[in-house]
Amino acid sequence: MLWTPPDDTAPDGAWVSYLADRGHRATLLISGYLMVISAGALVSFFASLYHRVDAERRDLRIPVAIGAAGVFVALGGLVWATTAGATIFGSQGSGANADVIRFEFDLGYPIVLVGGAIAMGCAILLLTLKARQAQYFGTAMTVFGYIATAACVAAVIFIPLAIVMLWALTVSVVMARRPVRTVGSADLVTQVAGSAMPAQGVTDNGAGAAEAERKTAKTGS
Repeated sequence: MLWTPPDDTAPDGAWVSYLADRGHRATLLISGYLMVISAGALVSFFASLYHRVDAERRDLRIPVAIGAAGVFVALGGLVWATTAGATIFGSQGSGANADVIRFEFDLGYPIVLVGGAIAMGCAILLLTLKARQAQYFGTAMTVFGYIATAACVAAVIFIPLAIVMLWALTVSVVMARRPVRTVGSADLVTQVAGSAMPAQGVTDNGAGAAEAERKTAKTGS
């Protein structure tokens, strides 16, 4: 996304010349591949956090938001790389339509920075709320999640995405230090112990009854 394409008001020849450059075509094509890979990495990152804060998978809104974010990011990369890839691989030929090139650049940005960013913000907000509920995030990380959500809404100006990247880096450190959800562990132990106690009581009662029967039989004899 760090390209320097011509302005929208530039003549058609400037756009055609831009895509006619082999370096520009290769950059666009590689960027498209990287965007698809980034979408996969984004989904994997969110899914890993989702697994830690909602092991029961009860909130289905979270995977929907995660999947939408991945689809929008990958789709934006594919849109940007379409004409460049078609030109490189020969199906488009050397002559590209300037209006098509301009439209692809204009379409890719809202797909990623509006659709993708809003879906990402929804995923961050839902994951933050779930992590707070599960006590996986403290107060500081919860507030940071809210800030990252707001940054996603403002991602159309591009600069706020730096906050989202910083949030993702911070969450990665948190997940590395706490690879397994700790909340509920004590309750789980209590439940397991509680479920084991009745069984132990039944066993003890059974043993006591058997012992009483043996004593009765011995007394009768």
